Amino acid sequence: MMRFVFRGMSKVIAMLGIHHFVRFLKRHKTSFILYHDPDPIIFRKHIAYLSKRYSIISLDDFLTYQKKPNAKLPDYSMVITFDDGHKGNFQLLETLATFNIKPTVYVCTGIVTTNRKFWFKLSGIPVGSMKKLNNQERLEQLKQLIDFSPEMEFSINDRDALSQEEIRQLNQYIDFQSHTHFHPILTTCDEATANAEIVRSRSELSKIVSNPVLHFAYPNGDYSKREIALLKQAGYQSARTTDVGWNVKSTDPFRLKITGVSDRAPLWMLKAELTGIPGYFYNLYKSGISLRSIRGLHEPERNPT
Repeated sequence: MMRFVFRGMSKVIAMLGIHHFVRFLKRHKTSFILYHDPDPIIFRKHIAYLSKRYSIISLDDFLTYQKKPNAKLPDYSMVITFDDGHKGNFQLLETLATFNIKPTVYVCTGIVTTNRKFWFKLSGIPVGSMKKLNNQERLEQLKQLIDFSPEMEFSINDRDALSQEEIRQLNQYIDFQSHTHFHPILTTCDEATANAEIVRSRSELSKIVSNPVLHFAYPNGDYSKREIALLKQAGYQSARTTDVGWNVKSTDPFRLKITGVSDRAPLWMLKAELTGIPGYFYNLYKSGISLRSIRGLHEPERNPT
């Protein structure tokens, strides 16, 4: 039902041309968009559309702009990001090279370069309810329901994430950054576990890629002041959320915002998602009405005591 409502909302936004108005209104701000595992053909259509209407910049470009008082960015600037490091991302190489863009891909170091699987892609589990459990309870349920543990290796044909060779080939086209080790929702972890995930992922990714590992994306978008403090302590310089909005020079670099987008969105849906409106109402639907969700912020889970 809600999928139908969101698709209907998106069609109305695109038909009325609201995306043109919002794009112009936000022209001096920077859009961040988020993919996971887009279809290569659809992704190419997205980039062809976006490259004509936005100035696609790197994450480093935006953060340099934040740090330097007199630095400026072009109007309609956009940073493209991905979460997780899905093996399908390798199929995007030709598009990245053709359009000369360098997105940031936040990867889980315990899953890339292995034959392991993302826990949230496993069949036969209630992913939504598991996200609400504390981390230890989630791990116990995965073991009980399907005899799964994060360290399990599958056949090479069943792997979920990029291989070491694929990362090597993509390295000049992608800025690889951190997304924890095994993708737990950090706010459901005790502090020691959260810190270990943050520190370990940076350390291990630094051995895999040539670029400095200084940036992070919160799994499931959940974060609190504790996670920000742990990231700073570990030497990170920024973190991207799933809070809805645009970014300016004064935006907290550990609370970078996004405006979508769905991996397989047709162009009319892409146009709507770039307004941030569907994402805003999705947060309201998912988290309920609260001061945070009204401000477009993703509602974090409470840290376990």
